[in-house]
Amino acid sequence: GLTPNPHFEMPTSLSPPAGPEGEEGPPRAPRGGADEETRCPLCDKTFPLREQLTTHLELHALRYRCLPCERRFGSKSGYYQHQRVHRRGRAFRCALCPVSFYTKSHLRPFPCALCPKRFFTASCIKRHTLSHNGVKPHRCPRCGKDFSQNGNLKKHMATHQLPR
Repeated sequence: GLTPNPHFEMPTSLSPPAGPEGEEGPPRAPRGGADEETRCPLCDKTFPLREQLTTHLELHALRYRCLPCERRFGSKSGYYQHQRVHRRGRAFRCALCPVSFYTKSHLRPFPCALCPKRFFTASCIKRHTLSHNGVKPHRCPRCGKDFSQNGNLKKHMATHQLPR
C-alpha cells in the first residue's frame, strides 16, 4: 500500500467531493445576507458576502492539502502526483541558462513571439511560425489545398484514400 507522507493532511470531518454520477457536491452557500446565512456549515467560519462563502465551500471539496506549499487537491491521485515535485526538486536544468525547473515540459527555451507556446528546438519554432505568418509551402497534388506543415499535408492526403 501507500506509505504515510509527513506532508499530507486530510481533514477527517469532511465528506468526499462529488462523484461523476450526480452525487451531491460541496454544500452550497445559502441565499440572503444575514450572519447565519454566510456561515460555513462545515467549520463555522463567517463571511461578509455570500459569494465569499461559496468560494470557501469549494475549498472544503479540495480535501487533500500539501503542507510545504499549501496547495490543495480534490483527489488523492492529484495530491500524490504533485508530491513528485517536492521529492524530485528542480531536477531539470536549462542548457542555456542557470534556471532549473520541476518538470521537463518547462524546459522549452524557444518561445514563440506571437503566442504563448514554447519549443524544444529552433527547427520546431521555425515550423510553428509558419502557422502564424500564413506561409503554406506544402500543396496537395490532388486538390490543391495548401498546408503550413508537411505532416498536415500527409494527414490530408490520407483523406483522399478513404472510400466515399
